[in-house]
Amino acid sequence: MPSHPDTVSPHPAHTPALTIWAVEFFSGIGSFAEALRQTQAPVRTVAAFDQDREAGRVYRQNFGLVCSTRTLDSVPLDHIPPAQLWWLSPPCQPFTRRGRQRDMDDPRAASLLRLTDFIALVRPQWILIENVLGFARSRARLMLLNRLEECSYQTRELTLCSTQFGTPMQRPRWFLVAGRDQLPQIPDPPPLRGRHPLAPFLDDPSALPSGLTLAPDLIRRHARVFNVIDPADPTAAAICFTAQYGKCLKASGSLLLNRDGSLRRFSPAEILRLLGFASPFHLPSGLKLDKAWKLVANSVDVRCINHLLQHLFPEEPA
Repeated sequence: MPSHPDTVSPHPAHTPALTIWAVEFFSGIGSFAEALRQTQAPVRTVAAFDQDREAGRVYRQNFGLVCSTRTLDSVPLDHIPPAQLWWLSPPCQPFTRRGRQRDMDDPRAASLLRLTDFIALVRPQWILIENVLGFARSRARLMLLNRLEECSYQTRELTLCSTQFGTPMQRPRWFLVAGRDQLPQIPDPPPLRGRHPLAPFLDDPSALPSGLTLAPDLIRRHARVFNVIDPADPTAAAICFTAQYGKCLKASGSLLLNRDGSLRRFSPAEILRLLGFASPFHLPSGLKLDKAWKLVANSVDVRCINHLLQHLFPEEPA
């Protein structure tokens, strides 16, 4: 990793030609880094921030970069290295339908507010942000857009869902792209004639981890709140997985119907495939199942990020 000066400049003089440096805030297990690995975008991550140490362990294992666990609502400006691109996927709890919707009054929004203040000081060339659809109706969004306008950014807002890329999973999310220069058009993905079947995203039954199958008494008591899908159904699509998957049985993600009539949860590896993570990405051995579910369910669909990158940084013609 290159060395950085102690102060932040919006135009690092030592940036290699044609390489854009990026900082990932709220990096999680590395959806943005995975998208960079899958595209030809001339972007290199030079720093990542996430308070979750297990997420940082996954990130380091797969991308070779140590995540800072510094709290972003108190991080000093000179701890953020120079970069032309900022990626942010801030906590969604202040804006979710199932949460209390405290918006900017939620303590978990403090980190986003602080980074928004830093935008006026650093003014990175590009800013990409992802959150739940509820963010589009929030006071935090208005505050963010006002700050970007004050700093002469152009902005594009769009909604992308996994289903738009043929994935048999619903995961609509709000995205914002901001740039200090003219932004390209970022269209919706082209219409699809159909959706991929669910079966290719699933593990071999012989390789499934233990702890996925639901106990019969649990099914009897809570069957009415389940979202059950049959992998043999060519139209089957999972509902959005949340960080409560494995703990909460209602609206936290779908269950699979086994051939013997039992029900099981999706494995973390299956959810990763649905989110567009590809080999050689993998979770560390020994990671507890409930933690693995939380980490993957907090991630961003890699295909959505790919879509943004491909339009922001189109490949040069040969």
